[in-house]
Amino acid sequence: MSKPTLTVGFVGAGGNARHHLAGCVHSGLVRRAVLVEPGADARARLRQRYGLIKADHAELEPLLADDAVTVVDVCGPVAGRAEAARRALAAGRHVILDAPPARTVAELDELAALAEAQGRLLLCALSPLHMPAHRKLHELLRREPLPPPVLATALTVLAPDAPADDLPVAAYEAIVALQHITGPAVGVQSALVGEASVSALLELGDGVPAQISVLRSPVGERPWGERRLFTTEGLILVRDNPEDELPLILAHGDDYAPAKVKAPPDVYEYAAVHCMEHLLDCVVSEQPEPAVWDEARAALATWAGVMALSGATV
Repeated sequence: MSKPTLTVGFVGAGGNARHHLAGCVHSGLVRRAVLVEPGADARARLRQRYGLIKADHAELEPLLADDAVTVVDVCGPVAGRAEAARRALAAGRHVILDAPPARTVAELDELAALAEAQGRLLLCALSPLHMPAHRKLHELLRREPLPPPVLATALTVLAPDAPADDLPVAAYEAIVALQHITGPAVGVQSALVGEASVSALLELGDGVPAQISVLRSPVGERPWGERRLFTTEGLILVRDNPEDELPLILAHGDDYAPAKVKAPPDVYEYAAVHCMEHLLDCVVSEQPEPAVWDEARAALATWAGVMALSGATV
């Protein structure tokens, strides 16, 4: 096995930063990490947890001055992601964007144009696509096409102490997971983003309605989620819950067909770690992900519509 060679820069200690750092450790591709985080306490906590972090800074300039840094993983607040990514690309680095990748499609397209001009990769972390039950569903759908949908729902339940800022992020990830099954929404009919919940009514192709809901649980410690797809032939239920023994169920008429899926104790951490491992493989091979990019952009268009219609900001 070849020795790890990558040096990865991290912008922000929040979001999926700790899961992405775990992905760096698991991948075996990363020799060193450099962290940028304004908060001294947050920097110290993350550096104490991950020995891979060999340097940390309060500002971005020292990271970009480090010639060993190959790729910059932007996990900071959504409002500042585009600017951090822009500076990293301009400095000749590959960039990974945590979800949501930007505030608007226009911001993301601007970054894509800059990445192309610089000959650098711009990758989006879509960890919902690595959920075990979700991956199993697509394995099955490759064998048998999806019947025409008539209704779709996505529900995400966060821990009781989840910050309000986590709710819009969870809504984006729910949109990613749902649209990966149904295809992009063509419109947002209604939306409400509050301190304790997010809800939106979407319109899929052929006028099919879809509902997105995110809320805090009054009990429990781990987040969980599910997608329900009602079709002309039955129901598909996908659950992201480590305590669920039947995370994937396909019902056709009177036929009830649970699918075997091995769920780890924390499916969200598992998905984020495996997503990061995959993205690092892309960096090493310098291979883009056109399909994932298209899905990230389509989900951002829907999410930005939800945020705009609700009057919310990030």
